[in-house]
Amino acid sequence: MMLKLKTTIPLRYWQLFVLLGLSGYAVGVIAAKIMNAIGT
Repeated sequence: MMLKLKTTIPLRYWQLFVLLGLSGYAVGVIAAKIMNAIGT
């Protein structure tokens, strides 16, 4: 089941999903730091 799902979805989409996830996390961390800096 897992192998079938993996082969059905192209690797390109997995890379895009991971990249979006990482960039979104980075933006969230940076935004939190900016908010903390403004708040103090």
